[in-house]
Amino acid sequence: MAKGSVQVRRAIAVALAGTAALCTSCSAGSQSVGGMTGNVSSAQASTTVSAAALGPNRSLVAGLTLPVLSYIPDAATRQDVTAAEGVLAARCLERYGLHWSANLPDGPPSVASELDREYGISDLKAAQEYGYHLPPQARTYSLAVPRSGVVASALRGVDDDNKALTSVGGRPLPEGGCLGEARRQMGGVLLDDLTADEILLAASRQANRDPVVIALFRDWSACMSNEGFQYSSPLVAIGSSRWTAGKSASEAEIHTAVADVSCKDQLHMLPKWVSVESHYEQVLVAKDDRRLSQAIRAWDSADVQARALLADS
Repeated sequence: MAKGSVQVRRAIAVALAGTAALCTSCSAGSQSVGGMTGNVSSAQASTTVSAAALGPNRSLVAGLTLPVLSYIPDAATRQDVTAAEGVLAARCLERYGLHWSANLPDGPPSVASELDREYGISDLKAAQEYGYHLPPQARTYSLAVPRSGVVASALRGVDDDNKALTSVGGRPLPEGGCLGEARRQMGGVLLDDLTADEILLAASRQANRDPVVIALFRDWSACMSNEGFQYSSPLVAIGSSRWTAGKSASEAEIHTAVADVSCKDQLHMLPKWVSVESHYEQVLVAKDDRRLSQAIRAWDSADVQARALLADS
């Protein structure tokens, strides 16, 4: 399967950092808003006014990038390669008299930017509609691999008890099943290289400890406090279990997310944050440039192969 998105890696970074939502006790005369303190009506009115400067469709990460993104396949490439692996795996299954639909995508991914959610929420329209939840169309494409049964076993190369499966119907099965064979045909281990991901996470940790970013967090937190919400950083806000537990955004979540984007905009926070993180990334990229270049060349080659394969499917 193709590597996950930058957004997923940021979620991992948050988890590894051990961040947790910060909530202060409610003051007299205030009302609890989804576990946060503040007056609901005043917070809503304030965020509505301050967010107006953003415009209806503006993303704060538009035009921004990071050095390591040059070595990470974009969403379209990941989708193409994953879909092609599905086609190859389905052909592999046919050798065993098995049939499977890989639910191929019917259009390109709708990811606005590879930095979307890299610094918490950055899109006002998304905040207004979905709070901190991902828009339905932004979810990562994946193959429809069944959880159990003979097709699942042949695809993964393990049986329902997770024991290695070496044959199906008396015929030898490729290592890692039909998906393993498909992965190797598309590029193999180079597509699974995690160097770029590791650099992204390492630079993120370094940047988040940098005095400039710490000061940004402090200013953002003060802005959020003025809106009626108490969080120590944008990563803490978006990672709060109050929001991740539900399937859809509550009114309180939407108010918080809109205030979050508005405060980032008022402080011109993201260009400064990206600049600091870019500095740390440049050092790490220089150390592993050869390995990074090999991996992205493998992805580029796999994408060419995938496009040709999908065109004939």
